Amino acid sequence: MSFTLLLTDVNSPLGKALEHELEREPFKLLAPSGSDLDWSSEAAVIGYFEREQPDLVINCRGWEEAYYPGGQWQLVSPGSKACYSYEPRTGKELWHVRHTAHTSVLRPLFSHDLAIFCTGLGGPQLWAVRPDGRGDVTATHVAWKATQGAPRTPSPIVVGDLLYMVEDSGLVTCLEVATGKEVWKERLGGNYAASPIYADGRLYLCSQQGKTTVLKPGRTFEALAANTLESGFMASPAVAGSALFLRTRTHLYRIDSRAPAVE
Repeated sequence: MSFTLLLTDVNSPLGKALEHELEREPFKLLAPSGSDLDWSSEAAVIGYFEREQPDLVINCRGWEEAYYPGGQWQLVSPGSKACYSYEPRTGKELWHVRHTAHTSVLRPLFSHDLAIFCTGLGGPQLWAVRPDGRGDVTATHVAWKATQGAPRTPSPIVVGDLLYMVEDSGLVTCLEVATGKEVWKERLGGNYAASPIYADGRLYLCSQQGKTTVLKPGRTFEALAANTLESGFMASPAVAGSALFLRTRTHLYRIDSRAPAVE
């Protein structure tokens, strides 16, 4: 029986890993590039699905947990008391580091040849690990730790050579990715569950009280604007084309200077 699998973004880390690992499997693999399919066009997407009729779709867009350091794919999974790296195809453990926290819900990052993750509740810290080790690498491959200002809920984000994180009670910290050295920190106030997002040269941080603070990325703290929507934010913002989507507890907003006025 024929089976067709569609990967939504073959250029993403997860898409590359899956395309590499699944190309030898006995089913049809669809991995359209940007020149084959414009995902921002609803008509193009519908037409592609009607033509190809995939049996299963794996959304690879926006994933960053699958890495390719040293010529080997790795899937990094933070967990309670430890963070693990696995071989995606077989599930074989490659390495792990031990810590004392638990219930990590934050998305890991890979940047500057480092796997970066937050340990979780019960003493949150931000760790950066060199991913070329094997087995228990707690004592040998931890490049740096940030023991202050690490979030429990909002995931950190990397822009260029700098990492930005907002602690749940509103403290924003900027670190050098390569070294973990603190560049600046500033208290915004409010409480945060939504993760920061980077779009069009700006960072957007949305609080549970409904305040969105817009920052200019860089080695000095610079707030460009602040706006408030009632009901507050728990969900992280999203970007599609030129539109910024913000979901409060009660409404979904689209913010786009080119969007038509609502009648």
